[in-house]
Amino acid sequence: MRPKPISGNWNGTGMHANFSNEKMRTCGDEGVFTAICEEFGKHVKEHIAVYGADNDKRLTGKHET
Repeated sequence: MRPKPISGNWNGTGMHANFSNEKMRTCGDEGVFTAICEEFGKHVKEHIAVYGADNDKRLTGKHET
């Protein structure tokens, strides 16, 4: 799947993922969520490298990407 099968200034297909585990659903502790996001942030380049082709079209910084 291409991120923008039709070029132009529109959202295209970014990546939206929901994830959780029991602790995240029950703890109510913002610190837990912050720690998880900070850990993910350390690995962004690794994840983007294997995410697929045309990321320059998908992850433009425009809209909600």
